[in-house]
Amino acid sequence: MPSQTKQQPISLKMTLKPEIKLTKRNYYSHHSDLVYMSATWFKRFEACEAAAWDLLQNPVEETSTALLVGNFVHSNYESQQAHAAFIKEHESEINTRNGTLRAPFEQAETMIDRLNKFDEFMYFYNSPECKKEAIVTGQLFGVNWKAKLDSLNVEKGYFCDLKTTKDMHQTFYNPETHRYDRPWFDEYNYGLQMAAYKKLLQLKYHKPFKCYVFAVDKTKSPAVEAIEFDMKRFEKGLGEIELYQPRLMDVLSEKEAPIRCEHCDFCKSTYEPFGFKSVDDLVNEKYT
Repeated sequence: MPSQTKQQPISLKMTLKPEIKLTKRNYYSHHSDLVYMSATWFKRFEACEAAAWDLLQNPVEETSTALLVGNFVHSNYESQQAHAAFIKEHESEINTRNGTLRAPFEQAETMIDRLNKFDEFMYFYNSPECKKEAIVTGQLFGVNWKAKLDSLNVEKGYFCDLKTTKDMHQTFYNPETHRYDRPWFDEYNYGLQMAAYKKLLQLKYHKPFKCYVFAVDKTKSPAVEAIEFDMKRFEKGLGEIELYQPRLMDVLSEKEAPIRCEHCDFCKSTYEPFGFKSVDDLVNEKYT
């Protein structure tokens, strides 16, 4: 029998010179995910290594309504052509059989209308000088990273990120304070994402960049906000990448087994109880 060539570990591919050049066409491809780390995948592994590893090995297209609503709003500001193409691609999810918008996308139109009246957003994010969906690559602590920026102004040294969220003032349980005082920005670890983007830009263009986050929520009367990304979260995000990335590379090289979180859908669907727990154990697990 002919000998089979052993595939390179994913971690090695991510540290060698990238074998593909990223374009809008292949940015979200499975192949590119095996060559470049991204904030999305990094956060997935931080949340649950077992679930992220399974998804990386068995990729599936994500089609949640929340994701589609976010992309609907984003594509509107990318270009008319991009927005039309997105609607055509997801026609059945966006429109009813009668051709009218489904409720979540009626809400998305309301969010767009609100953003269109938001002067600061239109000035910074929608400036003619800005490049939309700009791809940037580079190495962070020896690993290839990729990022796609919603709106980039290289000349003026800033980039913008547009976030759609359920409620601008929604807070989550904070394990440090044991209170529900954690803002949505930190709950979804957008600080790490913005830190990676900012560092990649500074490495590529050899100049400082400011990060402006524009947010719109999905309430009946959408709230909007303009947020300047702070240095404290930038340093925390970079520190988090530097600290966890070696462990992540060991998982991707299969030197270390991925750890289960025991809370996510993947872990719940593959969990096999062994022995018995007390009722108090169940309550305590909720906050770990």
